[in-house]
Amino acid sequence: MADAEIARRLQEEEWGVAAPSSAVQAVRTSAEFVAHLAMAGRRKPVVVDFTATWCGPCAMVAPAFERLAAKHAARAVFLKVDVDDAQEVAQRANVRAMPTFHVYLGGEKVDEMTGADGARLATLVDAWVARAAAEADAAADAGAGGAGASTGVGGRAARRHAPVTAPLLFVEGSAAKIVAKLEELNARRQAAGGAAPAAAGGAGALGDELSGAQLEAVRALARRLAAQPPPPPSLPDPSARAAALALLQCVSCWPADDSFPAVDLLRLALLREGERVALVELGGELVRATLGVACGEGAPPAAQMLGLRLLANCCAHARTAAMLAPHREAIVERCGALRSSERAGTRLAAATVLLNLAVLAANAVGDFEARVQLVSSCAAALEERAAQPAAAAVDAVDSEAAYRLTVAGSTLCLADGECAALARALGMDEHARALGAGALGTGTPKLAEALGEDV
Repeated sequence: MADAEIARRLQEEEWGVAAPSSAVQAVRTSAEFVAHLAMAGRRKPVVVDFTATWCGPCAMVAPAFERLAAKHAARAVFLKVDVDDAQEVAQRANVRAMPTFHVYLGGEKVDEMTGADGARLATLVDAWVARAAAEADAAADAGAGGAGASTGVGGRAARRHAPVTAPLLFVEGSAAKIVAKLEELNARRQAAGGAAPAAAGGAGALGDELSGAQLEAVRALARRLAAQPPPPPSLPDPSARAAALALLQCVSCWPADDSFPAVDLLRLALLREGERVALVELGGELVRATLGVACGEGAPPAAQMLGLRLLANCCAHARTAAMLAPHREAIVERCGALRSSERAGTRLAAATVLLNLAVLAANAVGDFEARVQLVSSCAAALEERAAQPAAAAVDAVDSEAAYRLTVAGSTLCLADGECAALARALGMDEHARALGAGALGTGTPKLAEALGEDV
């Protein structure tokens, strides 16, 4: 695949780089707060409005904050923290008066302001947006200056795409067709008397087949997912919560052969703000069930592929990305185990999960252990790919998977010089040379070039 085509796909909605449904995003937990800072990194300032519903000055300055968020939506991240609903976040930020505004860059607080002065707030935000943009331009200029000017994986052509700052998501699918399949399997299980045992480690206490009320909640979810434009989020939404619990029941208690429609519907639900709130409440249960059943050892390759796609879509938003953090090591290990799957789509989904985790790790302050694990996993996958017969090296899907692994490595190495040294030690450049034009879309030894070596 040509570099121009890869660039087009990375930039267009075909691969579904999701944008937030609102310019200002509410934060309720420390995990969400840290995830937002990590995803923004040094490329975008994060502006946080610490507010309270009872605060009159907060209400006065809120419209000015909203206008700034709309103005700089593509260049900064704007968060709102209700200090009563998110006391842990407010304490972490040492906020003692409202309204207070913080600016973060690279995960660290770089400026703050207290008071309801809209003009002063605009000056503060405009200045930091301009500064971050200037730093990004300077870094890009340095990267274009030739070998040794910057460190990464991907070469001059791939630098147009790396570092990746937004996740790649799986957005296609018909919710109505997925629900129809789920109903068919549910009816089959009911006819069999629900004899299938719950998966080992699954939440068997939740039950087995879905009730009529649960099915109706799932059908309502499908209707919301099909609606264009998406309905405005309702917080809390009892129907969304009921659907999320019903689908978790399927993923946890049904074997992977039957639960795959539930996994696929959850994948689509992760892309909608109104559904995402309910899914966040499932937290680690959803991730554990996906890893243990859908992506588990012995599950059908198609089910494993859908489970990996769900995990990739968890990176669509900071809240759901935070659910992955405690399970990152297990997820990377599972991706490594599935990189040799007999199904090409599963191999591509595993590469996509690694790329999305690389985006999170590259922007996370001090998360060196995660970066090392991801670089090692990407290097091993590329080495395995390079060792395949020449005839297999031209497969389009595997070529795409190799490219995503390459861009993941570039993103990590550009964020951390020690990762670049590790990538060199693991021979990622040699693997790229072995893959050549068939796997990476060009004859340029991208890895070697981006790692600072002459081409």
